[in-house]
Amino acid sequence: MAEQSTKIQAELILRSIFPVMKVLIADDPAVAKAFAGVDAVVQVGAREEGEDYFGAYLVFDSSQEPEACLQVRQGEYLTDAKNNPEGKKPTINFEFKKIADLCGMFTGKMNGAIVMAVVKTICHGHAGLFLKVVTKLFLGLTKMLPTFDPKTPEDKKMKLKLSLYMVSSALSVYNKLADKYDDLQIQDYHNWMQQPKRVYQFIVGDPENPEIACYVMCQAGQSKCGRGVYERRRPFVTFQFSDVDGGLAVVGGTVPFVESAEKGYITMIGSPEYSAVLNDYMSRIQGILL
Repeated sequence: MAEQSTKIQAELILRSIFPVMKVLIADDPAVAKAFAGVDAVVQVGAREEGEDYFGAYLVFDSSQEPEACLQVRQGEYLTDAKNNPEGKKPTINFEFKKIADLCGMFTGKMNGAIVMAVVKTICHGHAGLFLKVVTKLFLGLTKMLPTFDPKTPEDKKMKLKLSLYMVSSALSVYNKLADKYDDLQIQDYHNWMQQPKRVYQFIVGDPENPEIACYVMCQAGQSKCGRGVYERRRPFVTFQFSDVDGGLAVVGGTVPFVESAEKGYITMIGSPEYSAVLNDYMSRIQGILL
């Protein structure tokens, strides 16, 4: 059976990293072109003996605009009575025997079992579509890894956008895992989230017209993430990055957080105590994922 830490990592990958694949399609014309006209369901998961199924599936709908042509849903397509009432099989089923191998695929820790799972999936048909998913989406997610060093303005912005969207989502998901896992660190974070309704906002560049914006909201132990600027109430804390390069220096950890603030790469508006604590939790989550 899988270690609890592995299952927590898998939950964060499926629920926080997978959804940002939509950004790759919406923001990169080459990726959008690759999936133009595609109607398919791609299941990705791990079926480990003695464990519940861990997985998510990608739904491609060619009738939608590029930014909306991909939907990412959690669970198993075959048994999803709400979204698949007829019990149809997915177009492609990319399945691992161990949850650890699922995690390795998306954290850059490849091994023989992962390679064999890829080969097996290709041999079962729809090789062209599967290779597009792997090369355009799965490998596209590796732009968030510390080892990826972007050179062009487009790649720099993409790395930062993917990273901030992932982190803001993971901050909410990590809190929700308190109901499922008896983990002291998760319970500690969940207890900290027992706050009045508060919004933690992340923006890059001009506050009036930010290049990238996302947020996480909490209230009495509940949490929710979102894209853009939250407009219904003033943020309790705002992490304002000077520009894309400044944001990458902070998020990528190439410049220590305190030094980043001194250099003006990041400005924290609001409670310094709570912003420091949230930054610590962000570092913890990034350590689990990356």
